[in-house]
Amino acid sequence: MTAGGRGVTGGVGSRREARERALTLLYEAASRKVNPGAALHSLAVTPDQYVVDVVKGVGTHIDALDSEIDRAASGWSIDRMPMIDVCILRMGLWELTHRPDVPATAAITEAVALASQFSTDRSARFVNGVLARLARELRPDEATPDPADIPKPVATPGPPADALPDLATVTDATLAPDSEARDAEHDLSAGGAAGSQTGAVRAPSAVSWSGPLALPAPPLADPLVRLRSWQVDDAPALVSAWGDPAVIDSTAVPPDTSEAYARRWIEGDELRRTAGLSLDLVIVVASGEPPVLGEVGLVPTGVPNTLELGWWVGSAHRGHGYGSHAVSLLARWAQATLGAEVTASIPATNEGSIAVATKAGFVLDTEDASGSTWRLPRL
Repeated sequence: MTAGGRGVTGGVGSRREARERALTLLYEAASRKVNPGAALHSLAVTPDQYVVDVVKGVGTHIDALDSEIDRAASGWSIDRMPMIDVCILRMGLWELTHRPDVPATAAITEAVALASQFSTDRSARFVNGVLARLARELRPDEATPDPADIPKPVATPGPPADALPDLATVTDATLAPDSEARDAEHDLSAGGAAGSQTGAVRAPSAVSWSGPLALPAPPLADPLVRLRSWQVDDAPALVSAWGDPAVIDSTAVPPDTSEAYARRWIEGDELRRTAGLSLDLVIVVASGEPPVLGEVGLVPTGVPNTLELGWWVGSAHRGHGYGSHAVSLLARWAQATLGAEVTASIPATNEGSIAVATKAGFVLDTEDASGSTWRLPRL
């Protein structure tokens, strides 16, 4: 995996950047089933010293770290957790056990920030819970009060990036192995949710594809539209979409809709693809670059070999066929290249989305009072 985003060279960067870089290396090693130290040896440029310390430290103590995570996760064995969450937990626990210079609150808050950015909202709360439980044992002077004295956390779509939960927000109930709670619908792709001209990609569970969701090569295009990856400069367009009433009505817009958060979400795009969590592509006109017309994306559904497709088109660009062309391009590519079954979940009242799906070749599969599931037939 090629590391993306910030902090990829040996220059001095923030601890946040170092942790992001370390996470990409830990995930690469886990994906290759090698010790994390091997990921360091393959680099052409030595990264920041803190990155080296984290990756080597996790690699040296990985068995002990995994044993403690298993014990603290109350019924959630490591092989049941998304690998990206495991890597974040390993890194956070290593800081708690081997870096006394890092306050427990800082170690946990940074781990939760990474889970919120690169995994799921529920994963962020789960990471918070596991590490907080361990911190009460490892750092008693910094730990939370007794769980019985802690107010039960309010269920929210997920912590804003600039107001992440600290140790005092967790209770042992956070860690309950409740499959309905862990697998309830949550937003893997803060760029949008399942829908269409007004929605974006959303997934029913914290699942990943059987491998990376690589960018289509060559890029997908037809005479009307072209699909490309998100770029940091696209952040204003994403913020605009989050403020669009039609998008708000159709998807779970993140709590933090600032441009800074949009940039952080975009910077996590490569890692989400590599982890098999989502593939999100920008829709632009075929003949030129600006403006961003919308987004189309895929997420795993939890059903074997099935991906759910979602999309949104900006208010100024609806009604021109951009959505149906983009949906058709990505859906047919997923069928032909990934061998996937492709579905779309559409609210019963969203006539525009139904029209887009129909024009893109989808057919109605199931329908009830809450909405309908559409499926792309194989050619």
